[in-house]
Amino acid sequence: MGKLTLMGAGGGGDGVSYVQAHINRDSAGNDTIDLQFDGPVVGADLVTGVTIEVSGDSGVSYVTLDLSATDGGVITDTDYIRYTCTGTVTTFQGGHSVRVSISGASANLNNVSNDTDLTNNSTVNVLEGGVAAYNFDSLLVDSINGYNLTNVNSVTQTTGTYGNAALFDDTLSQVLQKSDNADLSGGNVHFYIHALLLIDDVTKQNQIVCKWDGPANNGEYVFDYIVSTTPDQFRFLVTPDGTPGALTSVLSGAAATQDQDYDVICYHDPDRDVIGIIVDDASPVETAHTTGIHNDIEDLTLGNGSNTPPATFLSGELAHVYICKPTDAWTAAEITSIQEAKWPFSPDHL
Repeated sequence: MGKLTLMGAGGGGDGVSYVQAHINRDSAGNDTIDLQFDGPVVGADLVTGVTIEVSGDSGVSYVTLDLSATDGGVITDTDYIRYTCTGTVTTFQGGHSVRVSISGASANLNNVSNDTDLTNNSTVNVLEGGVAAYNFDSLLVDSINGYNLTNVNSVTQTTGTYGNAALFDDTLSQVLQKSDNADLSGGNVHFYIHALLLIDDVTKQNQIVCKWDGPANNGEYVFDYIVSTTPDQFRFLVTPDGTPGALTSVLSGAAATQDQDYDVICYHDPDRDVIGIIVDDASPVETAHTTGIHNDIEDLTLGNGSNTPPATFLSGELAHVYICKPTDAWTAAEITSIQEAKWPFSPDHL
């Protein structure tokens, strides 16, 4: 996923002075490019105004796509356009790149600079190292590696703020589950969980993303919301050897509000020997942790951990869960990009 901002040379007036280009993976595994302008744009402005050029899977020459014509561009809002790169680019990794070109021939776009490249090597790229992505357009589908989930006790689907969401009823002991896979485990590596969620009942513990069986000493990591601290808060905990006695945890430092959307990133950074948590646009909170995350045999569960008390099942919604093991730590720009763009993209939440 990436974001590019093309700044205008002059700006001002009623014209458009910049355009943002976002890259996203949709639920079908296709990449999409989203353009959002800072001013009103109508169809007539785009006849010669905006093209997207995308390099192919084999590093072929750029292909020019005119969003005003029949190449797949659809105006979904007065300042928002999406192009789906079906069959053209399956991932923005490796040598792939996208170039957005603005033509001065278009009246409302003549303040925007021309021919700007975005590649995964030079700018934002949080798809690198992606292991699993669940955005719940299809309730059980992982759009990266096919690590599809099993529905235990009939988790349902609802319309959330950012598209479809998985709806959990804690009284029914509902979870979404994937059998153990080393890709989903930690280790002494860079490890990220990104989640969009809301909690219906903030008076109780809610386990959200887990690979954890404490009684069997098969612990790895837990992202949850706890009420045994002051204040109640989100928590990320890990263990280096599988046992609860060796765990390290980091707390977000602020209580959640019932039925409010939250954007949370949990991470392990082996280069700096820390684990951390970021809630919305708050500053990261970190705790020292020097021995990595245990790589064990426990299943990945969304909505509760294995062999944990029934009272800890999630009461609320999950709109997105992304697990990533990148080569390097996410930069501040990459964190901002994933927070601003959400997943999947929505015209109202770019």
